[in-house]
Amino acid sequence: MKGVPVRIEVGPRDLENGVVTVARRDDLENKTTINVDDLATAIPALLAEIQKNMLEKARAFRDAHIVITQDMNELTNAVNGGCFAKAMWCGDRACEDKVKELTSASTRVMPFDQTPVGTKCVCCGKNLLKEDGSTDGKVIYFAKAY
Repeated sequence: MKGVPVRIEVGPRDLENGVVTVARRDDLENKTTINVDDLATAIPALLAEIQKNMLEKARAFRDAHIVITQDMNELTNAVNGGCFAKAMWCGDRACEDKVKELTSASTRVMPFDQTPVGTKCVCCGKNLLKEDGSTDGKVIYFAKAY
């Protein structure tokens, strides 16, 4: 039953009453009954609700495990703690390789939102701030692959 989002139970008494018993597997709430005639609309609606619930839980977990880091010590602590390290990166492959060598973490994603989370490269410490206030670096996420 692993991975089954909805369990539908049909017993002799259920059939006599024209209902089925439905149990959600995402939040372990109590079983409910649904009329057999309503199954065609109730199950897709229930699956949509389950998908929405699972997505919200996944997003909350992800957001709770993002740590903004300013240096290698913070980055190391974040990735060793099972988190995603959000940091500024100068774009130099040598820095990326050094992070991987020291922490076993690698780059995961460069988000579309490039709002700076610091002014220096997390690895080499190079100042990324330009005179006009913009930055030469990139916001990037580092994490360990499991």
